[in-house]
Amino acid sequence: MKLSIIQTDRIFPVVGIIAALALLAASTSPAWAEDTHARQPAVFPPHSHPFGASYAEWSARWWRWTLAFPADADPASDTAPQTSSQSGPVWFLAGAHGSAVVGGTAIVNRQLVVPEGKALFFPALTAWSDNSGCPVYSSFSVDELRGQVMDLYGLTSEISCTVDGLGVEGLQDPQTTPYLVESSVFSYTVASHDNLLAAVFGEPCIPDGTTIAPAVAVGAFLMLAPLPPGPHSVHFVGIVGPLASPFVDFDLTYDIIVTREHRARDRDQK
Repeated sequence: MKLSIIQTDRIFPVVGIIAALALLAASTSPAWAEDTHARQPAVFPPHSHPFGASYAEWSARWWRWTLAFPADADPASDTAPQTSSQSGPVWFLAGAHGSAVVGGTAIVNRQLVVPEGKALFFPALTAWSDNSGCPVYSSFSVDELRGQVMDLYGLTSEISCTVDGLGVEGLQDPQTTPYLVESSVFSYTVASHDNLLAAVFGEPCIPDGTTIAPAVAVGAFLMLAPLPPGPHSVHFVGIVGPLASPFVDFDLTYDIIVTREHRARDRDQK
């Protein structure tokens, strides 16, 4: 899901993406915040440290997870289950590779079964940058990479997210949203075969198994508190470029079933 808008940069929507922009309808079991009168999805505050890590660190972990898959077994390409490489108290929602829909709208619908008690972390929109490139690597500093990725994200004109039909407040302006996060500086290792940089992002000289560092990302990230058992829906829209004629337009929906099965299995094993 790479668009080479600036060399070495990618935008993804998620559960949309652009040269790495990432984005992601409504259900019968809404997840309310503690103040039920507010009727808001239960999202951890952007300056909190859910499950022992900051949003900046979780965003770096999301990118490591996203970039580790081979193209032929990649959740963001729908060539692998959305449960792939998920573990711990936080599960990630994959994006959708934007290069396939330049100048058009990507409408993606996915299904995911999640054990009870798992938080969901994902970007409504995100971009990443590093020094990988073909035929030669660049040598930008971390500050320069951050400047490039902010320029890319600056092309974003609209993002939104609803959980069970309830809109997440604070996403109205992509440039000033409190959920806008600069990631920690991170490294990532591409897959041992058919790696995404070579197969999807236009860098065929990158060998399989390569570790890339440093890398940085920016985006509007959300940590959704664990949803109660039952059906749920998470819906993302991300638009890059002018609203009248966007470069990329993403519309992604996750239909999620939260199940108690793992709790019953844990009791049986005791």
